[in-house]
Amino acid sequence: MYSPNIAYINAGGNLMPPESSEVIYGVLKQSQGKLETLDLGGNTQLCQSNYASRLTEFRQHGRPIVIIPLLPASSTPYDDDP
Repeated sequence: MYSPNIAYINAGGNLMPPESSEVIYGVLKQSQGKLETLDLGGNTQLCQSNYASRLTEFRQHGRPIVIIPLLPASSTPYDDDP
């Protein structure tokens, strides 16, 4: 699905494994859309990935596009149950 006019995505409630940040990085690198905000705030596992810091390079109007937690959750287990 291709949606170049999406400006805001709230995925803060979606639990994603750390490996997801590599996929997200690749998609943002290739995208030519108008995305202004990608909220991944509730995904505490993503900050453990090597790609987490690279997600901050994407900017729109001088502001970072990706909102990602800075610190990993200390006791929150990853829930991979659908």
